Amino acid sequence: MSSRRPDDSDTHEMAYLDSDRERERQRSLALMASVGTLMVALRRGGFSGALLGAFSGLLAYRASTGRGLKGTGTDLARRVERTLTGHRAGPLELSASVMVRAEPDKLYAFWRDFSRLPEIMQSITAVETTADGHTRWHAITPTGQTLQWDTEIIEDVPDQRIAWQSLEGADVPQRGEIRFVPGPPERGTRVELDLRYTLPHGLLSAAPLSFVNALSRETVREDLRRFKQAMETGEVPTAAVHAEHHDASERPS
Repeated sequence: MSSRRPDDSDTHEMAYLDSDRERERQRSLALMASVGTLMVALRRGGFSGALLGAFSGLLAYRASTGRGLKGTGTDLARRVERTLTGHRAGPLELSASVMVRAEPDKLYAFWRDFSRLPEIMQSITAVETTADGHTRWHAITPTGQTLQWDTEIIEDVPDQRIAWQSLEGADVPQRGEIRFVPGPPERGTRVELDLRYTLPHGLLSAAPLSFVNALSRETVREDLRRFKQAMETGEVPTAAVHAEHHDASERPS
């Protein structure tokens, strides 16, 4: 009695069948994911609902082409996110500096009281000290949604520099440092500010993304210019700062 070994044509046929089954499985998964995402989008509404609706459409398209969920991992999610939000993936690092005619101790004292930062920072609406000694930052997105995150001071050198970072689970993962460097005689102090935001991934992070996308190096420069004005003239245009931010959020793109 002889046994028949599968030849190359048998192998190719099995591979084809396996591929066909996998394609159908992926198509079904993508279709179910598309319907589920669309239902969530309709319930959520607003900006995040629109993003979810767009993602649902993408899944439906992939189901129709047979590609299914393959390739919808981190890389694709980041590409979709970048396309829909207009921002690259990865950390956003912003730096700016300004010369202020004031002594380092005066500048340090203002900044060390984080509750005063909304007086000069357009993107921050309030900073409060929590019971555990951390600070809670509040912000508003260009779409009118509110965000908050807690931070801790990780380095504090009086009259020289302050560094802080957000705690785990923050809406907006943030790290910042400000330095007060004595300048040439009669020129004052050089203030250097570094900010780093870790952009959240995933379309459910629409609000934090819209907040971070609104930031720029020019935003940081404007904040430092207001800081300079406050320290040199004693005038802090708090109302104007947040009125400007509110107007910008309503301005058509």
